[in-house]
Amino acid sequence: MRCRTFQFQNSLSVLRRSKSLRLSPAVLLLLLMFIFLPHCSGSSSSKDIVIKDAWARPAKIMSHNMADTSHAHPMMTSAVYLTIENHTGAADQLLEARADVCQAVELHQTQIVDDRMRMRKIDGGIEIPAGGQVELKPGSYHIMLIGLTGSLQPGDSFPVELIFRNAGRRTISVTVKPIGK
Repeated sequence: MRCRTFQFQNSLSVLRRSKSLRLSPAVLLLLLMFIFLPHCSGSSSSKDIVIKDAWARPAKIMSHNMADTSHAHPMMTSAVYLTIENHTGAADQLLEARADVCQAVELHQTQIVDDRMRMRKIDGGIEIPAGGQVELKPGSYHIMLIGLTGSLQPGDSFPVELIFRNAGRRTISVTVKPIGK
């Protein structure tokens, strides 16, 4: 802040010495806004929330007519996994996700209940702590793709839009990887 204060004081002293330049209060206010507002902005940049290692499980759609994969199959699902890093000083929340490769997208969590693995839809989003990270991984949080409109083969990629409470919308590329890799 010392450097910015020095620059501001230096700019004012130049303006005061100049007799030919007279600034109205409105012009001076605008000048001050241009100097200070960029440093006071609370907006998030794309580096504040970082999405890493996005991948999805493969899914092969089998149709009665093997050539016909044009219709959505409500029972065919896949899941997207990734890591979300929050480099801000405030918690954020992944509220929802969207993808064109399926009919519906839901945020899910897998838990062990009574020695059985259960999956449940998450209402209200996934909390991303300030300065922390959340890993969406098998057996934990994940993005469920329901009613796939086509097969997802290893090596394929598709866009997924993530919607955050504070960081807004981010579109990422998800790569289909074989299970276990």
